[in-house]
Amino acid sequence: MQIGIIGSGNVAGVLAQSLSAGGYTITYICSRNKTTGFKLAKHFNADFYLSPELIPDQSELNIIATDDGSIDDVVKKLPVFRHAVVHTSGATHTNVLKKFPRHGVLYPINSINSKQNKIAPGTYFCIEGNSPGLTNSLRKVVKSIDGIPVIMNSKDRLTVHVAAVFANNFVNSLYQASYDILEKNNLSFDIIRPLLVTTLINAGLNEPQNVQTGPATRNDQLTIKKHLDFLNKNPELKKIYSELTKLIIKQQK
Repeated sequence: MQIGIIGSGNVAGVLAQSLSAGGYTITYICSRNKTTGFKLAKHFNADFYLSPELIPDQSELNIIATDDGSIDDVVKKLPVFRHAVVHTSGATHTNVLKKFPRHGVLYPINSINSKQNKIAPGTYFCIEGNSPGLTNSLRKVVKSIDGIPVIMNSKDRLTVHVAAVFANNFVNSLYQASYDILEKNNLSFDIIRPLLVTTLINAGLNEPQNVQTGPATRNDQLTIKKHLDFLNKNPELKKIYSELTKLIIKQQK
């Protein structure tokens, strides 16, 4: 199968690497960023286009792997392809692609950054096609790159996306807050790395609230006050600590 990629960011680059390794031909890269786009196209010996309206309707699958805010603009500029057009967004409804006779979604539920060579094996993909044939093709694509396809409509996919933001983006931001607290007090983040691993393993094997620990779980108000006092010089983190403490206490009831 010949596949074209619109975008040259993290998702576009890593997905292209995975697809190429899975035996697919990357026919083109389209990106408004000439530097990253041309570099990615050259890597796959693919054609490069600066704008969607220049793309010929030749690739069997055209993947819009841009940020969500750019999808509508890309769709407006793309000709009405007879071949399939899909996007990789968890929060964007398939209706945005309705002008294409064959359209759908290929959303990887994982954190993807440019340091990766390919999408991690075992990654779940929410797939949706507007026909059984396209859905089946997307299922085969996912399996060929060691992913796990799950057929899911736009409403459920949005639900998953919200949950993923809580589980990944927000948690990673809290990791950074932890890193900053330690660094500002001349302590190494390495000292709590084993804790991060244990927390992830426990949450992955159990319902998270059943393995929650810490002062909020015990409603240890003395320790909580000490922590809040410690954070007096950082009102933003103090507020976050307070709100998350309330949430944990509520979840334990």
